[in-house]
Amino acid sequence: DIYAFGILLLEIISGRRPVNPSQKHILLWAKPALETGNTRELVDPKLQDKYDDQQLNRLVLTASHCVQQSPILRPTMTQVLELLTNGNEAEIAKSWRMPKHMTNNDENNDEWDDYSMIF
Repeated sequence: DIYAFGILLLEIISGRRPVNPSQKHILLWAKPALETGNTRELVDPKLQDKYDDQQLNRLVLTASHCVQQSPILRPTMTQVLELLTNGNEAEIAKSWRMPKHMTNNDENNDEWDDYSMIF
């Protein structure tokens, strides 16, 4: 299940449980950061900035597409594997129509392609 895999990736990135009575559902919590491209907001604080930004962006990019509301918009597991292993974000962005801010290094770039990431 691609959606469940996206939730699992968000759990790994954030260190949060998907459902916790004292917190928002992980997807509702992550949505603002996913939409703005502020991936650092999603990172588990226990990592203390000891992670690779490119790998983080790859994971967040993959997770954001796996949790699309419409199953038709979700990638196949082959596409997920390609992104996670090859990491060619720019090329894959063309086929997935990903938000442009996720495919370049300009942190201030908030341009979007023509569909939203989650809802």
